[in-house]
Amino acid sequence: MLTSIAVLVVMQFAQPEDAAMQYSGKVERVSGSDTIVLRCEGNLMTIRLAGVDGIELEQKYGKESFERLKELIDGKEVVVIDSGHGKDGRMHGRVELDGKNINEQMVREGLAWRLPKNDPKKR
Repeated sequence: MLTSIAVLVVMQFAQPEDAAMQYSGKVERVSGSDTIVLRCEGNLMTIRLAGVDGIELEQKYGKESFERLKELIDGKEVVVIDSGHGKDGRMHGRVELDGKNINEQMVREGLAWRLPKNDPKKR
């Protein structure tokens, strides 16, 4: 009986193998309309917002997109849910501030495009 309880307790707290890694830290800087630099446990991590393509600075509304992302998260503590790495080696992740999905907010505000699931930019 005791063994059964121990197994149930372990199963309760074990994470599934496919559980996404989460990183908490301060946004050191916004380096593009879809890229941030996060300080996590003393390390700097370059992270691209997963599933979205931000407006480039040289495009119409690019400056507005960049400035809005800065306004939302620059210098703030965020959580990043790892979505894997792209061809360029950057981590892709969902950025959350106080439980709000910043990636989706940028799309809702018209300052980024949602990428199709199989888009090469996503991975």
